Amino acid sequence: MVAFVSIVIALSLLGLIVYGLHKYQTMEIEYQVDRSMPLPPIGGDSRSNPSAREDTSLQSTLARKPARSRIRNTPSKQAEKPGTDSSTRKAAPDPNWQEQVAQAKKSGDFSRAYELSKQQFPLWGAFNQACIALRGQLKSDHLSAEEADALLRKLYVTAAIGEMLHEKSEQSEHFKLHQLKHIDYEALEQLEYPYGELGYAQLRLIRKSDVKQMLANWGRPGAHEYPRKIHAQWWESQASKLRER
Repeated sequence: MVAFVSIVIALSLLGLIVYGLHKYQTMEIEYQVDRSMPLPPIGGDSRSNPSAREDTSLQSTLARKPARSRIRNTPSKQAEKPGTDSSTRKAAPDPNWQEQVAQAKKSGDFSRAYELSKQQFPLWGAFNQACIALRGQLKSDHLSAEEADALLRKLYVTAAIGEMLHEKSEQSEHFKLHQLKHIDYEALEQLEYPYGELGYAQLRLIRKSDVKQMLANWGRPGAHEYPRKIHAQWWESQASKLRER
């Protein structure tokens, strides 16, 4: 009788352990997906369920006009609708951008992978892919110390901008994709992102390998803060406009 009871107890404990491990694995997978998936399609209600913003298929989202480049394009002769300007024009949506990015990375063309990803900003998934592409460039054996530092800085700023737009802290305000498309992106790129004040702990797109390089290149930051707090006045001026969209 004692042996039977012991067997039942052992099986019960084993069942609880298996269930606990399964639950942990499920939560870990959901966490990783939440970090990498894009925002939901325009019109989705993200305030009632913030995590659902990044769980919708990329095919249902609209692509943003590519961010500012070094070479200015020739102005289009096509008439614009009243009330639009060059800062809010949208590029044609490309539902296959992730596949194109994957092919570019597979062929080792991380520079193209970065540009393809940048064209899809402000999607959170696009910021993630852009950071991955920059890490790929950093692995090149032909980089000088100055080039490597510049790429690391570019990765850091990309992660900071992504966090600025998609902060998920309890006190942060969440905006929909169609609202974020109206952000003044040129001004966003020109803001300062001081490593010593901003740090890296609040930047979700920064990985351990990035931190190791940052500590080696720039030392330990004096603080870790959210980008929206570093640029509180500027962000509030932008947020007030986004609320009207």
